[in-house]
Amino acid sequence: MINLKSAWVTNTSSPFHKEFLISSVISGFNQFLISSVISGFNQFLIYYISKVQFLFLWKAAVAYLSLQPATVTGDEVLFN
Repeated sequence: MINLKSAWVTNTSSPFHKEFLISSVISGFNQFLISSVISGFNQFLIYYISKVQFLFLWKAAVAYLSLQPATVTGDEVLFN
């Protein structure tokens, strides 16, 4: 059976260990960077879509209310 602790300690000075360490650090940083960019882009899309949707609903409500007939006041009844 291989003792992993002694193998780890004895191989820390090997170039393979250093390359593996550097590549794993770079890989972890790349994964973090990519996930952060994707997360930020998703949050921006959600914010933008919700804002556009709100503006669309607001314009639709204003257009709907502008199509409604005006309420008849007493002055209109008297002059017509």
